[in-house]
Amino acid sequence: MKIEKNTAVTIRYSVSEPSGRLLEQSKAPTAYLHGGYGNTFEAIEAALEGQEAGYKTSLTLTPGPRDFPSANVNQHVCVIRLNDPSQVPAVGWTFKSAPIKNQIDHAQNGAAREGLDFVQIGEMAVPLPLLLEQTAIAAFLDAETSKID
Repeated sequence: MKIEKNTAVTIRYSVSEPSGRLLEQSKAPTAYLHGGYGNTFEAIEAALEGQEAGYKTSLTLTPGPRDFPSANVNQHVCVIRLNDPSQVPAVGWTFKSAPIKNQIDHAQNGAAREGLDFVQIGEMAVPLPLLLEQTAIAAFLDAETSKID
């Protein structure tokens, strides 16, 4: 069966930095509805269009504005796109810290609420040192946690 519009597709993926460092790898197949519905990156859909089960490929993705809106929030996901990609490692570590987790927990008010809206995310206080120090801290934490992994 060929992959075309309105085909349910399952994929396994891995995401690496240009240096080859693995950032993420799917533990189980991920499913999406193929056909330009915004369920995955346009480049992935284009590469899979017309292919059949078992097809393997490697892509270099350069996200464009349609791939990442400034933020996307639902019950499970919030994507925050930074203006300066060099801050990604430090911001990632910052969001794993106890003070930020506490802010998120306290902002999730309401008996059945499990998530934040755009306003709450915009009001978060995220303290970051100067970029040089951010880079050094993130590199240190990456090196130390790699010893555990």
